[in-house]
Amino acid sequence: ENPSSLPRILSGLRYLGVGSKVTRTIYKFPDTYWIITRVKLTEDMKHGKVYGKLIWRGRPKEKEEKIGPRLKKQWLLLDLPDYTKFQGHAEHINELIPKTTERTC
Repeated sequence: ENPSSLPRILSGLRYLGVGSKVTRTIYKFPDTYWIITRVKLTEDMKHGKVYGKLIWRGRPKEKEEKIGPRLKKQWLLLDLPDYTKFQGHAEHINELIPKTTERTC
């Protein structure tokens, strides 16, 4: 799969990709990705704002964040939610986020 800009990937998905997992090609850790929570694209579907929850090295960040470099052609679609259960609503996003596990050093 070829990397593309985030709006281009999400514009072709159901619910504009809400609930989908995406990653950047520059991320070096396999368990680092974003779960898309909100999308607001322009009419041409090539620009806009994308928000998500970052899972960094397997650990979810606390809050939803605006995804910064969304126009760079470095994005890959990792996974889609199970659309038979997922309705594209914010309350279903928490079901997709992995539970935090305590690591002992």
